Amino acid sequence: MINKDKVIGNTIIDITEYESDNIVIETNRNKIKISKNLKIEIEEKYNSDKFLEDKINLLLLEFPKIKCSLEYSLFDGSHCIKIEPEEYFESAKTFLFKKLHLAKEISKLYPYEGVHIITTHEFIDIDKPTLIKKGVEYISEE
Repeated sequence: MINKDKVIGNTIIDITEYESDNIVIETNRNKIKISKNLKIEIEEKYNSDKFLEDKINLLLLEFPKIKCSLEYSLFDGSHCIKIEPEEYFESAKTFLFKKLHLAKEISKLYPYEGVHIITTHEFIDIDKPTLIKKGVEYISEE
C-alpha cells in the first residue's frame, strides 16, 4: 500500500512505462516505481521541503535572533515561512535581500511551487507547521 503522506501533495511530472511492464511515476517530491507484481517503491528526492529546511538553517546561523516556521499548503502547492519577531523581519535590510533571493531561488528550482514569507500580523498564518526552528539568540515575545 502507498503511504498517502508521501504521495499527497505531489505534482505528477512524468509517467513512464518500461518494456518490462514496470511503471515509474515522477513527481516533484518522489519517484514511485510499480512493478508488474504490484511491488511499490517510493524514492524521495531532494525536494523543496529539504531545500527550504537547509535555507532556514543558514538563515538562523546568519540571523540568530529569529524564529522560522514552515508549512506546505496542499491547496496551492506553496510553502509558507513565518519569520519572528516582526520588527526584525521588516527592519534588517540584509534580511530583506535574503528573503527576495530565496523567493527567486525556489521559483527557479521548483517552478510548480511557490513560497510566501510572512511575519506575525499578516492575513495568512501557519496553522500546522512541519518545521519550527529558533536561532540561538531568539527570545520569545510571549
